[in-house]
Amino acid sequence: MGKLNWRAYFAEMIGVFTLCFVGFSASMGGADLLGVALAFGLAIGVMIFAFGAVSGGHFNPAVTTCLLMLKKISIKDSVFYIIFQFVGGILGSLMAAAAMGKELDMSVPGLVDSNPVMAIAVEAVLTFFLMSVILGAAVSPKGSTKHPGFAIGLTISMGILAGGGLTGAAMNPARFIGPAIASGNGLSYSMIYLLGPLLGAIIAGITYSLIHNPQESETT
Repeated sequence: MGKLNWRAYFAEMIGVFTLCFVGFSASMGGADLLGVALAFGLAIGVMIFAFGAVSGGHFNPAVTTCLLMLKKISIKDSVFYIIFQFVGGILGSLMAAAAMGKELDMSVPGLVDSNPVMAIAVEAVLTFFLMSVILGAAVSPKGSTKHPGFAIGLTISMGILAGGGLTGAAMNPARFIGPAIASGNGLSYSMIYLLGPLLGAIIAGITYSLIHNPQESETT
């Protein structure tokens, strides 16, 4: 199977751990929507600075799936990335709940119950924005910034400000399913937060291949 890149896998786990610990601690601590948006965005932004050079700073199964589609990561590494991302989400959520002395609140905004198809669409659109920024700022050889952590973190904050009241704006299966597993609640909504981000990331990857130099998507 070849050598396993354990440093990268653990970097991915720590990144998602940080995302869930910081974001859910802020939420359970009473932060408003802006505070929660900043918490999640800053968490990812600083983790990209910390571990981007080690693992690429995916911290999101949808991102890893898109980069696998674009042949930027091997099948073997992508499987381990996703496993460790979910583990990080579970552990970070458990740590937040333990530190705050509260149970994780896995309730979802009304749109998820009333119109699950639209909820999937919202998650897909928001993840499309996020994945497009990742591809343009961090993946493309002609990247628009030397500091992609800023752009990616701001995009996550933007997404939460726009969609937090609609779906919670997870944009990341590990950010919802990890806490859902940790709490034992909310798993009935998991398909929305799996399909939406995956669909958005894949569409962003296709768009990237069409708009950027097509040869870029064939490099490894």
